[in-house]
Amino acid sequence: MPWGSDLISGPGSRKGRIVDDLQNCYGFHHIYTEDIIYREFPRKMANVMKIETVNDIKEVIESDPSHITADWIMSMIEREIEREAYHTNGFLVDYIPNQKVMIKIDTLLQNVEGMLSKFEEKYPISFALNLAVPSDKVLKTKQVYCATPEAKEKMKETGGQGDEADSGLIKRRAVLFNNTVKPFIDYFTKQDRLVTVDVTCGVADIIWHRVHELFCDLDFKPCRTVNTVIVFAFDENEADGIDYDKYQIEHVQLASIVGNANDSVENLLKHLSKFIDEQSKVADSFVVNLSGTSVTRQSVQKLTKKLILFAEVELGYIEKYLPGSPQNYIPQVNSTKYKAVCSVENEICLFPTDAEDSVCQYIALFMTYYRLL
Repeated sequence: MPWGSDLISGPGSRKGRIVDDLQNCYGFHHIYTEDIIYREFPRKMANVMKIETVNDIKEVIESDPSHITADWIMSMIEREIEREAYHTNGFLVDYIPNQKVMIKIDTLLQNVEGMLSKFEEKYPISFALNLAVPSDKVLKTKQVYCATPEAKEKMKETGGQGDEADSGLIKRRAVLFNNTVKPFIDYFTKQDRLVTVDVTCGVADIIWHRVHELFCDLDFKPCRTVNTVIVFAFDENEADGIDYDKYQIEHVQLASIVGNANDSVENLLKHLSKFIDEQSKVADSFVVNLSGTSVTRQSVQKLTKKLILFAEVELGYIEKYLPGSPQNYIPQVNSTKYKAVCSVENEICLFPTDAEDSVCQYIALFMTYYRLL
C-alpha cells in the first residue's frame, strides 16, 4: 500500500498550514477523524434519528458519546484508504479531533495500543509526526498567539484579566490535548517511531521548513515546491544586491536549463515550472535570470491569452515575502523594492518595479497554471 503516517498536534501547532503543505508538496491524502464524524455520523444514525446540522451532531455526542467508537472510526479510515489507495502517494492520518466535545470522547481512546496494532496488520504506519508545544513553553507561546490588536484591546479594557483568562484557557486546552494523545505518544515511542517537531516559535513558515527538511532527510520525494518565492530578472543587473547565502536563494539562469532559449514564452515558463518543482529538496526561493531568452518585457506584452486577474500587484521588499521573514522587518537604505503578484496557492512572483503590471500578471499566471497541472 502507499506510505502512511499518523499526525499528532496540539494547540498552536499550525497544523492546518502544515497539513496543507504536506499534501501539496508530497501528494499525501489527509484523513481526519473530525471530518469523518461530520461526514459519516448522520448516515450512521439515520435509522435512529435525523441529524441535519453540526450543532445536531455535537448535541448527540454530548448526550451520548458512546455512539462514536474507535472501531467505527478505524473502519471509516480503512474504507477511505481503500478508496484512495491508487490516487495518492501516501496517507496522513489525523486521529485526534480538534473540537473539545470530540476530544473528550472516551470511546475513541479505548485500548489504543491494541487498536493501532490491529490496524497495522493491514496498513503499516511509517512513523508518527508530533507537532508539539512543550508544556513548559505554553505560557510563553501564548504571548505569540494572542498578541493581536483585539487581544491587546481586551487587556486594556479588563486590566489584564482577559489576558489571564486566555492564558488559563490555552493551558487547560494544552493539558486536555496532551492527556488525550499520551496513549499514541507512548505507542510510537516504545517502537522508536515518534518524530517530534517543536513548534513553539508559532511561525508557520519556519515550522514548515523544518518539517519539509525532515521529510527530505527521510528520503521522501516531493512532487513540487510550495510557498515558493520567485524573483524574475529581465537583465543581469536586476539580480544584483540579493544575498543568496543569507536567504538560501538559488540562482537560475533560464537560458542554461532549456534546450532552446528562443522557444515560446509559454514553453519556457512551462520548463521553468518543472525545473523549480524538481528542486524541492534544495530550495523554495529562486532568482530567475531571463536574459538571453525569448521571455522579455516586450514578448510577454504581445501575448493575447485572456488574463484571469487572480491577485493584485503590490510593492514590497524581498524580505517581506521570503519564508520566515520577520513581520517587523526594517529595510536598509539601499534595499530594493519589487512588484509582487501572489497566487491563491501562496506562490509569490517578484519583478522589477519598472515592469508593466500586465507583464508581471502574465508570467505569474502561467507559472501558477503550469505548476498546478
